Amino acid sequence: MKNFGLTRLERNAILLLVISFLVGVTVKVYQFEVLGQKNVFSAYQQKNDSLDVVFEEKSKIVNQDVAEHLILRETDVLLKYPVNINTGSLEMLIKLPYIGPELGHRIITYRESHGAFRRKEEIVQVRGIGTKTYQKISKYISIQ
Repeated sequence: MKNFGLTRLERNAILLLVISFLVGVTVKVYQFEVLGQKNVFSAYQQKNDSLDVVFEEKSKIVNQDVAEHLILRETDVLLKYPVNINTGSLEMLIKLPYIGPELGHRIITYRESHGAFRRKEEIVQVRGIGTKTYQKISKYISIQ
């Protein structure tokens, strides 16, 4: 056998590299033929894709929690200082949960045409505010 001017150590190193290459090719063929994976990294890609979905869902939850936290902070201020529906400005009224600009205008119009609210419950007389909405906002409003 010709040694091509290589030492025994160099021949063994080349033999090791050839065997490693053949093992790698065998693994690749096994994955392609038996496991049906066209890409060695497809299993990792599938796992990565599922993790992306999980992270996206977690991100939505975190964003929702932040929004709820901000709403809670605003409602905490309203709990300390309820909005007087007899004197509250439009800006103050629309800070109430479930009350937008349209309902805020209706509250002001109602109190201007009917006089001051004598009881908080009278706010249900305003078109668009029913008993369910009143139950949700009752702790945030006052008449004094």
